[in-house]
Amino acid sequence: MRTWTCLCGATLHFHNLNCLACGRSIGYDPRRDRMVSGEPCADPAARPGAGSALPPDGPDGLRPCAHRSAAPACNWLIAPRDQDGDPAGRCLSCRLTGLAPDQRIDGHDRRWARIERAKRRVLRTLEQLGRSPWDGPATADSRVAAPPLCFHLLAGTPQQAVLTGHADGLVTLNIAETDDVERERRRVAFDEPWRTLQGHLRHELSHWLQWRDLAPDAHATAVIRHHFGDERDDYAQALQHHHTHGAPADWAGRHISPYAASHPWEDWAETCAHYLLIRDTLETAGHWGLRMDDAGTERDFRRRPDEAPDAPRGAGSPDFQALLVERWMPLARLVNALDRSVGLRDPYPFTLSDTVLEKLSVVHALVDRGAPRSEPW
Repeated sequence: MRTWTCLCGATLHFHNLNCLACGRSIGYDPRRDRMVSGEPCADPAARPGAGSALPPDGPDGLRPCAHRSAAPACNWLIAPRDQDGDPAGRCLSCRLTGLAPDQRIDGHDRRWARIERAKRRVLRTLEQLGRSPWDGPATADSRVAAPPLCFHLLAGTPQQAVLTGHADGLVTLNIAETDDVERERRRVAFDEPWRTLQGHLRHELSHWLQWRDLAPDAHATAVIRHHFGDERDDYAQALQHHHTHGAPADWAGRHISPYAASHPWEDWAETCAHYLLIRDTLETAGHWGLRMDDAGTERDFRRRPDEAPDAPRGAGSPDFQALLVERWMPLARLVNALDRSVGLRDPYPFTLSDTVLEKLSVVHALVDRGAPRSEPW
Protein backbone atom coordinates (compact mmCIF):
# COMPACT_ATOMS: atom_id res chain seq x y z
CA MET A 1 0.00 0.00 0.00
CA ARG A 2 1.28 3.44 -0.91
CA THR A 3 0.98 6.61 1.16
CA TRP A 4 -0.14 10.09 0.22
CA THR A 5 0.76 13.65 1.26
CA CYS A 6 -1.45 16.18 3.04
CA LEU A 7 -1.57 19.83 1.99
CA CYS A 8 0.59 20.53 5.04
CA GLY A 9 3.25 18.08 3.79
CA ALA A 10 2.60 15.31 6.33
CA THR A 11 2.28 11.65 5.33
CA LEU A 12 -1.23 10.26 4.97
CA HIS A 13 -2.05 6.57 5.29
CA PHE A 14 -4.88 4.72 3.59
CA HIS A 15 -7.10 4.59 6.68
CA ASN A 16 -6.63 8.19 7.88
CA LEU A 17 -9.73 10.25 8.65
CA ASN A 18 -7.63 13.22 9.69
CA CYS A 19 -4.10 14.43 9.17
CA LEU A 20 -2.32 13.76 12.44
CA ALA A 21 -0.09 16.80 11.89
CA CYS A 22 -2.52 19.61 11.00
CA GLY A 23 -5.92 18.06 11.82
CA ARG A 24 -7.38 18.47 8.34
CA SER A 25 -10.22 16.15 7.39
CA ILE A 26 -9.01 13.52 4.94
CA GLY A 27 -10.98 11.44 2.45
CA TYR A 28 -9.98 8.76 -0.06
CA ASP A 29 -11.26 8.96 -3.64
CA PRO A 30 -11.30 5.34 -4.92
CA ARG A 31 -12.00 6.35 -8.51
CA ARG A 32 -8.72 8.28 -8.76
CA ASP A 33 -6.69 6.59 -6.00
CA ARG A 34 -6.01 9.89 -4.24
CA MET A 35 -6.42 11.48 -0.84
CA VAL A 36 -8.42 14.71 -0.61
CA SER A 37 -7.63 17.16 2.18
CA GLY A 38 -10.38 19.26 3.72
CA GLU A 39 -10.20 22.32 5.93
CA PRO A 40 -7.86 22.42 8.94
CA CYS A 41 -9.29 21.43 12.30
CA ALA A 42 -10.62 24.53 14.08
CA ASP A 43 -9.59 23.28 17.53
CA PRO A 44 -6.19 21.53 17.42
CA ALA A 45 -6.65 20.31 21.00
CA ALA A 46 -9.71 18.32 19.90
CA ARG A 47 -8.13 16.21 17.16
CA PRO A 48 -8.42 13.63 15.82
CA GLY A 49 -12.16 13.54 16.47
CA ALA A 50 -12.91 17.13 15.49
CA GLY A 51 -13.05 17.92 11.82
CA SER A 52 -13.84 14.29 11.00
CA ALA A 53 -16.56 15.26 8.52
CA LEU A 54 -15.68 16.78 5.18
CA PRO A 55 -17.96 19.48 3.72
CA PRO A 56 -21.18 18.07 2.18
CA ASP A 57 -19.79 18.83 -1.26
CA GLY A 58 -16.04 18.53 -1.35
CA PRO A 59 -13.60 19.10 -4.23
CA ASP A 60 -14.91 17.92 -7.61
CA GLY A 61 -18.33 17.24 -6.11
CA LEU A 62 -17.03 14.45 -3.86
CA ARG A 63 -19.12 13.56 -0.82
CA PRO A 64 -18.10 11.71 2.35
CA CYS A 65 -19.47 8.25 3.05
CA ALA A 66 -22.46 8.11 5.39
CA HIS A 67 -20.45 5.69 7.54
CA ARG A 68 -17.68 8.19 8.18
CA SER A 69 -18.98 8.95 11.67
CA ALA A 70 -20.50 5.48 12.19
CA ALA A 71 -18.81 2.32 13.46
CA PRO A 72 -16.88 1.58 10.21
CA ALA A 73 -15.18 5.02 10.45
CA CYS A 74 -15.03 5.02 6.64
CA ASN A 75 -12.87 7.68 5.01
CA TRP A 76 -13.94 6.93 1.43
CA LEU A 77 -15.50 9.64 -0.74
CA ILE A 78 -18.26 9.26 -3.31
CA ALA A 79 -17.77 10.67 -6.81
CA PRO A 80 -20.74 12.41 -8.49
CA ARG A 81 -21.20 9.47 -10.90
CA ASP A 82 -21.78 7.12 -7.93
CA GLN A 83 -23.93 9.30 -5.69
CA ASP A 84 -27.27 8.06 -7.03
CA GLY A 85 -26.31 4.41 -6.57
CA ASP A 86 -27.11 4.20 -2.86
CA PRO A 87 -29.95 6.15 -1.19
CA ALA A 88 -28.25 5.75 2.19
CA GLY A 89 -25.22 7.75 1.01
CA ARG A 90 -22.71 4.95 1.47
CA CYS A 91 -19.46 4.73 -0.48
CA LEU A 92 -18.62 2.10 -3.09
CA SER A 93 -17.22 -0.20 -0.42
CA CYS A 94 -19.78 0.21 2.37
CA ARG A 95 -22.75 -0.25 0.05
CA LEU A 96 -21.54 -3.78 -0.71
CA THR A 97 -22.29 -4.83 2.88
CA GLY A 98 -25.80 -6.25 2.82
CA LEU A 99 -25.83 -7.45 6.44
CA ALA A 100 -23.70 -5.80 9.13
CA PRO A 101 -23.08 -7.08 12.68
CA ASP A 102 -25.85 -6.32 15.15
CA GLN A 103 -24.73 -3.08 16.81
CA ARG A 104 -26.81 -3.79 19.90
CA ILE A 105 -24.28 -6.44 20.91
CA ASP A 106 -21.20 -5.25 22.78
CA GLY A 107 -18.06 -5.33 20.68
CA HIS A 108 -19.78 -5.68 17.31
CA ASP A 109 -19.00 -2.07 16.39
CA ARG A 110 -15.29 -2.84 16.77
CA ARG A 111 -15.61 -6.06 14.77
CA TRP A 112 -17.52 -4.32 11.98
CA ALA A 113 -14.88 -1.58 11.78
CA ARG A 114 -12.05 -4.10 11.47
CA ILE A 115 -13.76 -5.99 8.65
CA GLU A 116 -14.61 -2.86 6.68
CA ARG A 117 -11.08 -1.53 7.07
CA ALA A 118 -9.62 -4.77 5.70
CA LYS A 119 -12.27 -4.93 2.95
CA ARG A 120 -11.41 -1.45 1.69
CA ARG A 121 -7.77 -2.42 1.28
CA VAL A 122 -8.57 -5.53 -0.77
CA LEU A 123 -11.12 -3.68 -2.91
CA ARG A 124 -8.51 -1.06 -3.74
CA THR A 125 -6.28 -3.85 -5.07
CA LEU A 126 -9.10 -5.12 -7.29
CA GLU A 127 -9.68 -1.58 -8.54
CA GLN A 128 -6.00 -1.30 -9.41
CA LEU A 129 -6.33 -4.55 -11.36
CA GLY A 130 -9.35 -3.25 -13.27
CA ARG A 131 -11.51 -5.87 -11.54
CA SER A 132 -13.61 -3.71 -9.22
CA PRO A 133 -17.09 -4.97 -8.29
CA TRP A 134 -18.78 -1.64 -8.96
CA ASP A 135 -18.02 -1.46 -12.69
CA GLY A 136 -19.48 -4.77 -13.85
CA PRO A 137 -17.83 -7.85 -15.37
CA ALA A 138 -14.52 -7.42 -17.12
CA THR A 139 -15.27 -9.20 -20.39
CA ALA A 140 -17.97 -8.68 -22.99
CA ASP A 141 -19.27 -12.24 -22.75
CA SER A 142 -19.52 -12.22 -18.94
CA ARG A 143 -22.82 -12.56 -17.12
CA VAL A 144 -23.83 -8.92 -17.08
CA ALA A 145 -27.03 -9.86 -15.25
CA ALA A 146 -25.14 -11.60 -12.42
CA PRO A 147 -26.00 -10.35 -8.92
CA PRO A 148 -23.66 -7.68 -7.59
CA LEU A 149 -21.07 -8.56 -4.97
CA CYS A 150 -22.56 -8.55 -1.47
CA PHE A 151 -21.11 -9.14 2.00
CA HIS A 152 -22.92 -10.67 4.96
CA LEU A 153 -20.98 -10.11 8.18
CA LEU A 154 -22.47 -12.50 10.70
CA ALA A 155 -21.93 -13.75 14.24
CA GLY A 156 -22.33 -17.43 15.01
CA THR A 157 -24.33 -18.82 17.91
CA PRO A 158 -24.26 -22.18 19.71
CA GLN A 159 -27.29 -23.14 17.64
CA GLN A 160 -26.19 -21.66 14.31
CA ALA A 161 -22.60 -21.74 13.09
CA VAL A 162 -21.40 -19.25 10.48
CA LEU A 163 -19.05 -20.50 7.80
CA THR A 164 -16.94 -18.02 5.89
CA GLY A 165 -17.35 -18.55 2.17
CA HIS A 166 -18.53 -17.37 -1.25
CA ALA A 167 -21.59 -18.45 -3.25
CA ASP A 168 -22.86 -16.74 -6.41
CA GLY A 169 -21.62 -13.27 -5.51
CA LEU A 170 -22.38 -13.46 -1.78
CA VAL A 171 -19.42 -13.42 0.60
CA THR A 172 -20.27 -14.53 4.14
CA LEU A 173 -17.73 -13.75 6.84
CA ASN A 174 -17.81 -14.94 10.44
CA ILE A 175 -17.01 -11.83 12.46
CA ALA A 176 -15.25 -13.99 15.06
CA GLU A 177 -12.30 -13.81 12.65
CA THR A 178 -11.76 -10.20 13.75
CA ASP A 179 -10.73 -11.32 17.24
CA ASP A 180 -7.02 -12.12 17.39
CA VAL A 181 -7.30 -14.79 20.07
CA GLU A 182 -10.13 -16.65 18.32
CA ARG A 183 -8.40 -16.41 14.95
CA GLU A 184 -5.20 -17.84 16.44
CA ARG A 185 -7.17 -20.68 18.03
CA ARG A 186 -8.61 -21.57 14.65
CA ARG A 187 -5.22 -21.25 12.97
CA VAL A 188 -3.80 -23.86 15.32
CA ALA A 189 -6.89 -26.08 15.15
CA PHE A 190 -6.84 -26.17 11.34
CA ASP A 191 -3.04 -26.44 11.20
CA GLU A 192 -2.74 -23.32 9.04
CA PRO A 193 0.63 -21.59 8.89
CA TRP A 194 -0.99 -18.26 8.15
CA ARG A 195 -4.44 -16.82 8.86
CA THR A 196 -5.45 -13.15 8.74
CA LEU A 197 -8.66 -11.19 8.26
CA GLN A 198 -7.29 -9.62 5.10
CA GLY A 199 -6.27 -13.07 3.90
CA HIS A 200 -9.85 -14.33 4.30
CA LEU A 201 -11.14 -11.44 2.20
CA ARG A 202 -8.53 -11.99 -0.49
CA HIS A 203 -9.48 -15.67 -0.62
CA GLU A 204 -13.23 -15.13 -0.90
CA LEU A 205 -12.86 -12.32 -3.41
CA SER A 206 -10.65 -14.62 -5.48
CA HIS A 207 -13.58 -17.06 -5.59
CA TRP A 208 -15.83 -14.18 -6.61
CA LEU A 209 -13.43 -13.00 -9.31
CA GLN A 210 -13.28 -16.48 -10.84
CA TRP A 211 -17.08 -16.80 -10.67
CA ARG A 212 -17.83 -13.39 -12.20
CA ASP A 213 -15.06 -12.79 -14.73
CA LEU A 214 -13.36 -16.07 -15.56
CA ALA A 215 -15.92 -18.89 -15.37
CA PRO A 216 -17.98 -17.43 -18.26
CA ASP A 217 -14.80 -17.19 -20.39
CA ALA A 218 -14.21 -20.50 -22.18
CA HIS A 219 -10.51 -19.82 -22.75
CA ALA A 220 -9.89 -18.81 -19.13
CA THR A 221 -11.78 -21.87 -17.91
CA ALA A 222 -9.66 -24.16 -20.07
CA VAL A 223 -6.44 -22.58 -18.80
CA ILE A 224 -7.54 -22.86 -15.16
CA ARG A 225 -8.55 -26.51 -15.59
CA HIS A 226 -5.21 -27.32 -17.17
CA HIS A 227 -3.21 -25.84 -14.28
CA PHE A 228 -5.53 -26.19 -11.27
CA GLY A 229 -7.70 -29.20 -12.11
CA ASP A 230 -11.30 -29.79 -13.16
CA GLU A 231 -13.61 -27.72 -10.97
CA ARG A 232 -16.52 -29.99 -11.95
CA ASP A 233 -15.24 -32.59 -9.46
CA ASP A 234 -17.71 -32.96 -6.59
CA TYR A 235 -16.93 -30.05 -4.28
CA ALA A 236 -18.70 -31.24 -1.13
CA GLN A 237 -17.16 -34.68 -1.42
CA ALA A 238 -13.70 -33.22 -1.97
CA LEU A 239 -13.95 -30.99 1.12
CA GLN A 240 -15.25 -33.87 3.23
CA HIS A 241 -12.28 -35.98 2.15
CA HIS A 242 -9.89 -33.12 2.96
CA HIS A 243 -11.29 -32.52 6.44
CA THR A 244 -11.28 -36.27 7.17
CA HIS A 245 -7.91 -37.27 5.74
CA GLY A 246 -6.03 -33.98 5.38
CA ALA A 247 -3.87 -32.90 2.48
CA PRO A 248 -1.70 -35.43 0.61
CA ALA A 249 1.86 -35.77 1.87
CA ASP A 250 3.30 -34.15 -1.26
CA TRP A 251 0.96 -31.13 -1.27
CA ALA A 252 3.81 -28.59 -0.98
CA GLY A 253 5.20 -29.60 -4.35
CA ARG A 254 1.97 -28.71 -6.14
CA HIS A 255 0.01 -26.27 -3.97
CA ILE A 256 0.50 -23.04 -2.04
CA SER A 257 -1.21 -24.47 1.07
CA PRO A 258 -2.72 -27.73 2.34
CA TYR A 259 -6.23 -26.36 1.83
CA ALA A 260 -5.42 -25.60 -1.81
CA ALA A 261 -5.06 -29.35 -2.36
CA SER A 262 -8.70 -30.00 -1.41
CA HIS A 263 -10.36 -28.97 -4.70
CA PRO A 264 -9.50 -26.98 -7.87
CA TRP A 265 -11.73 -24.10 -6.74
CA GLU A 266 -9.79 -23.82 -3.48
CA ASP A 267 -6.48 -24.17 -5.30
CA TRP A 268 -7.41 -21.21 -7.47
CA ALA A 269 -8.66 -19.11 -4.52
CA GLU A 270 -5.62 -19.80 -2.34
CA THR A 271 -3.22 -19.08 -5.21
CA CYS A 272 -5.04 -15.95 -6.37
CA ALA A 273 -5.21 -14.65 -2.78
CA HIS A 274 -1.47 -15.19 -2.55
CA TYR A 275 -1.01 -13.28 -5.78
CA LEU A 276 -2.94 -10.32 -4.31
CA LEU A 277 -0.77 -10.48 -1.18
CA ILE A 278 2.38 -10.37 -3.32
CA ARG A 279 1.12 -7.42 -5.35
CA ASP A 280 0.25 -5.41 -2.23
CA THR A 281 3.56 -6.10 -0.49
CA LEU A 282 5.69 -5.34 -3.54
CA GLU A 283 3.80 -2.08 -4.01
CA THR A 284 4.54 -1.17 -0.39
CA ALA A 285 8.23 -2.00 -0.72
CA GLY A 286 8.54 0.02 -3.90
CA HIS A 287 6.65 3.01 -2.56
CA TRP A 288 8.77 3.18 0.58
CA GLY A 289 11.91 3.16 -1.57
CA LEU A 290 13.26 -0.17 -0.36
CA ARG A 291 16.70 -1.16 -1.62
CA MET A 292 18.51 -4.25 -0.46
CA ASP A 293 21.78 -6.04 -1.07
CA ASP A 294 20.85 -9.71 -1.27
CA ALA A 295 24.01 -11.85 -1.31
CA GLY A 296 25.76 -9.29 -3.46
CA THR A 297 22.78 -8.67 -5.74
CA GLU A 298 21.37 -5.16 -5.54
CA ARG A 299 17.58 -5.07 -5.64
CA ASP A 300 15.84 -1.74 -6.06
CA PHE A 301 12.11 -2.10 -5.37
CA ARG A 302 11.47 1.48 -6.47
CA ARG A 303 11.85 0.52 -10.11
CA ARG A 304 9.01 -0.94 -12.09
CA PRO A 305 9.57 -4.55 -13.11
CA ASP A 306 9.75 -3.57 -16.79
CA GLU A 307 12.66 -1.23 -15.94
CA ALA A 308 14.58 -3.90 -14.06
CA PRO A 309 17.03 -6.01 -16.07
CA ASP A 310 16.51 -8.98 -13.75
CA ALA A 311 12.72 -9.17 -14.08
CA PRO A 312 11.01 -7.70 -17.15
CA ARG A 313 7.30 -7.04 -16.87
CA GLY A 314 4.87 -9.05 -18.92
CA ALA A 315 1.89 -11.35 -18.80
CA GLY A 316 3.96 -14.25 -20.08
CA SER A 317 4.88 -17.03 -17.68
CA PRO A 318 8.71 -16.70 -17.84
CA ASP A 319 8.69 -12.95 -17.17
CA PHE A 320 6.38 -13.13 -14.18
CA GLN A 321 8.15 -16.12 -12.67
CA ALA A 322 11.36 -14.08 -12.94
CA LEU A 323 9.65 -11.30 -11.01
CA LEU A 324 8.73 -13.74 -8.25
CA VAL A 325 12.20 -15.26 -8.04
CA GLU A 326 14.18 -12.05 -8.37
CA ARG A 327 12.02 -9.73 -6.30
CA TRP A 328 9.37 -11.42 -4.22
CA MET A 329 11.31 -14.30 -2.70
CA PRO A 330 14.22 -12.10 -1.49
CA LEU A 331 11.73 -9.63 -0.04
CA ALA A 332 9.88 -12.45 1.76
CA ARG A 333 13.17 -13.65 3.26
CA LEU A 334 13.91 -10.13 4.47
CA VAL A 335 10.47 -9.76 6.07
CA ASN A 336 10.91 -13.07 7.90
CA ALA A 337 14.39 -12.11 9.07
CA LEU A 338 13.17 -8.80 10.45
CA ASP A 339 10.36 -10.44 12.42
CA ARG A 340 12.70 -13.10 13.81
CA SER A 341 14.90 -10.28 15.12
CA VAL A 342 11.91 -8.82 16.92
CA GLY A 343 10.95 -12.24 18.24
CA LEU A 344 7.79 -12.78 16.19
CA ARG A 345 6.62 -15.75 14.16
CA ASP A 346 7.53 -15.72 10.46
CA PRO A 347 4.89 -13.61 8.66
CA TYR A 348 5.61 -15.50 5.43
CA PRO A 349 5.81 -19.24 6.21
CA PHE A 350 5.62 -20.39 2.59
CA THR A 351 7.88 -22.21 0.16
CA LEU A 352 7.13 -21.67 -3.52
CA SER A 353 7.72 -24.75 -5.64
CA ASP A 354 8.19 -24.53 -9.40
CA THR A 355 4.58 -25.66 -9.89
CA VAL A 356 3.28 -22.97 -7.53
CA LEU A 357 5.39 -20.33 -9.30
CA GLU A 358 3.79 -21.40 -12.56
CA LYS A 359 0.30 -21.22 -11.06
CA LEU A 360 0.96 -17.73 -9.72
CA SER A 361 2.08 -16.74 -13.20
CA VAL A 362 -1.16 -18.13 -14.65
CA VAL A 363 -3.17 -16.07 -12.15
CA HIS A 364 -1.22 -12.99 -13.18
CA ALA A 365 -1.87 -13.61 -16.87
CA LEU A 366 -5.61 -14.07 -16.31
CA VAL A 367 -6.25 -11.38 -13.71
CA ASP A 368 -3.88 -8.49 -14.42
CA ARG A 369 -5.47 -6.12 -16.90
CA GLY A 370 -2.62 -3.65 -16.50
CA ALA A 371 -1.76 -1.86 -13.27
CA PRO A 372 -1.19 1.92 -13.52
CA ARG A 373 2.21 2.44 -15.07
CA SER A 374 3.20 4.92 -12.35
CA GLU A 375 3.11 2.18 -9.73
CA PRO A 376 6.28 0.32 -8.65
CA TRP A 377 4.58 -2.98 -9.43
